[in-house]
Amino acid sequence: MKYLPKSTFGAVTAVLYLLLVFTFMVAGLSSGGGHPNPSALFLDLVLILTLPTSWLALAMMNYLNPAPPVYTSPERLSMIFIFAVCAVINAAVIYLLVGFVSRGVRSLFAKSAGRLK
Repeated sequence: MKYLPKSTFGAVTAVLYLLLVFTFMVAGLSSGGGHPNPSALFLDLVLILTLPTSWLALAMMNYLNPAPPVYTSPERLSMIFIFAVCAVINAAVIYLLVGFVSRGVRSLFAKSAGRLK
């Protein structure tokens, strides 16, 4: 476990990402009039926010069930569940990526400060 980074900034970034995705999910499930299909717009935004894992998950889902989707309530709930899992995976990747980058930047600054002395 000593190789995994511990980054406060990475944790904050990952939580903000999850809150953004959750906000669009709730807006997609509870949106009403105005737009002909407002929930589709918000769910498309969630799809874009959870790329590339959601794209892979939906490609697998289409491979297993090649019939065109009829967005019924169970189908929509399964898509929301897939998006939620993809968002958690992406948040973990964001946390680790920010942690590794900050560790690398800190080590570069430490090496450059050591050379200046």
